[in-house]
Amino acid sequence: MKPYEIFTAAGKEYKAKITALSAVEFEEKLNCGIIDALNRISQLRYLADFYFAALKPLNPEIKTKNDVLTLIDDYMSGGGTLEELQDTLMEILHTSGLINQEAIDVTKKFKEKQKESLKESLK
Repeated sequence: MKPYEIFTAAGKEYKAKITALSAVEFEEKLNCGIIDALNRISQLRYLADFYFAALKPLNPEIKTKNDVLTLIDDYMSGGGTLEELQDTLMEILHTSGLINQEAIDVTKKFKEKQKESLKESLK
């Protein structure tokens, strides 16, 4: 397994991995388990909390959630999307040992069904 994932924003690479300490800090802040919080990642504020937990341990320049929000702005200004951020987060969680490959596969299938349903409703 890889030691970390790479998140790229504004041409710079950042190492991303949720450590035990950053997971506990995340859970204390949100008052829920890290896996339970996955149902909130459609909201940017929670997605940013996940990325802060993943980027802070291995990137000393990331000190606050605002630093992460700036990176997300840079990422999206460069053509990235919220959906891609969510997909990358799932890979980070897998590399961090918090979810297995099956969870990623199920999530992908669910998203595909949502897209198909949206396409049908727009016809």
